[in-house]
Amino acid sequence: MKNFKKLALASVLCTGVCLTAGGQKPAPAIPSDPVIEAHIQKWLKKMTLEEKIGQMCEITIDVVSDFEASKKNGFTLNPAMLDTVIGKYKVGSLLNVPLSVAQKKEKWAEAIKQIQDLSMKEIGRSLKLPWNPSPSQR
Repeated sequence: MKNFKKLALASVLCTGVCLTAGGQKPAPAIPSDPVIEAHIQKWLKKMTLEEKIGQMCEITIDVVSDFEASKKNGFTLNPAMLDTVIGKYKVGSLLNVPLSVAQKKEKWAEAIKQIQDLSMKEIGRSLKLPWNPSPSQR
């Protein structure tokens, strides 16, 4: 019972300190820029709820990997899965740890280009962003 009273008193004191300190806001690490904030708000207003949710999602790149082709040719993306993830669900981030093996920079450049081209085509279309397809898609 004695320990319980000490714990209760400590809790009350900590709560008081937290409430007192809670009135002070720390300075932001990056100062707000009204021009950038207005630009962000403009783009957010153009996005559907589904697009906003998709952009907040991050999945592992293995979800869009073609495991059979990867066994033969090294890391390979599955175009159908990539189209579903980006085109249908508007996923905003792919965590790049394919096959749990680090890939060569050339392989990453190839995969990133494929992902970005599809992303700009699908998501850029709804936001009316300019899209410059790669030569293979022209």
